[in-house]
Amino acid sequence: MTLTIFIRSTIFHISLAFIAVTYLILLPLILFPRPITLSITRSFLRTKWFLLKTICGLSLEVRGLQYVPQGPALIASKHQSTAEILALQMILTDPAMITKAQNLRLPIVGWVLMKLGHLPIDRSHSLRSLVRLFGLAKERVRAGRQVVIFPEGTRRAPASPPKYLLGVAFLYKKLALPCTPVALNAGLFWRRRSFVRKPGVIVIEFLPAIPPGLQSGEFMATLVDNIESAAARLSCAPGSILAAD
Repeated sequence: MTLTIFIRSTIFHISLAFIAVTYLILLPLILFPRPITLSITRSFLRTKWFLLKTICGLSLEVRGLQYVPQGPALIASKHQSTAEILALQMILTDPAMITKAQNLRLPIVGWVLMKLGHLPIDRSHSLRSLVRLFGLAKERVRAGRQVVIFPEGTRRAPASPPKYLLGVAFLYKKLALPCTPVALNAGLFWRRRSFVRKPGVIVIEFLPAIPPGLQSGEFMATLVDNIESAAARLSCAPGSILAAD
């Protein structure tokens, strides 16, 4: 890590803090209909990505837009950093993201997550919590929204052995919807619990949907192979390793 990257990251975080304070003025608007909160959230995220690009030299590229579902669907994304959470909230029209239940108990952030209709799940991933999650997910699907799940449950560094949980197979079977895999390389530039934002291009790539109706084992094998092979390709693309070093 060079001193320049650290300084630019520091400037980014300070700038973002000032912007966040400005947006706090709009916090009472979460009492109004949900589309207002969604619009404000998107505006804040666009500003954040603008700061990342102009200050840190970190930009976002979205590939496979032809595979982005337009109606109800299940979307299963690789999870390496916070970057993909922010990006998917902007790319998708009105996603319902599955998030840790404790996130909804956070002040301000939790209030916004609840207003946006994101879906809480506890860390145990017990059958009871999955059944409750399915009920909430079914409501979002009926409203025409896409349910977004991070099948590994937590952020994992690039090149780490995959560790997919069965919750995604449970939802795939119960919702009986196509599942769109998402691969990315965000962890190369925005690492877990890291203060630094490295320059480069974060790529979010949507892959062809897996049709509904597969047996759980076949579905999981297909999902893991599709995401992991694409993520490996993105991580080894020209400039990616150099940017991560």
